[in-house]
Amino acid sequence: MEYDTASPATEAPPGGGHPRQRCSPEYLKTPRGILKIVQMVTSLLTFALSFGWRVSGGGWVTFVGITGFIKAITWFVLHLLSVIPDIMFNYFIEVIGYCIWTLFFFISGIVAAVNGPESSVAGAASFFAFVCFVVFGADAAIQLLELRSVWKARNDRRQVPTKSADEDEIFAR
Repeated sequence: MEYDTASPATEAPPGGGHPRQRCSPEYLKTPRGILKIVQMVTSLLTFALSFGWRVSGGGWVTFVGITGFIKAITWFVLHLLSVIPDIMFNYFIEVIGYCIWTLFFFISGIVAAVNGPESSVAGAASFFAFVCFVVFGADAAIQLLELRSVWKARNDRRQVPTKSADEDEIFAR
């Protein structure tokens, strides 16, 4: 059985792939793209350094570091390939996730700093956990500002009709 591969329904767009999916290298130059790269590097360093010391709290710092790395690389790829549709729900999911991980990196930085005097590796892990705290927090703040501007633009497009003077006269009678 042969299939017709030249039909319009099966033709791919000029760049290949799904029509909505496209690689956008300009995302790498945006502040959020740069923050995502920094998030990946610093959370991987936090993970690598916390993996080396075996004192109390090391497992928590390791967990936060590796899951922060996975979270950052996942959102980076999704944004780079423009896979995420522009709906408000996706903004909320990403902002809430980054706010939670900002708190987690703050806690893991404190846990590692408490163990810093016992191990210099724990001190280094603490430093990078606090850097992750700042970077993830900055990304969450930028996303909240973008969400606010998108929400405001959306509400500006929806104008509520106002009553005219003629309507007031009609209803006054």
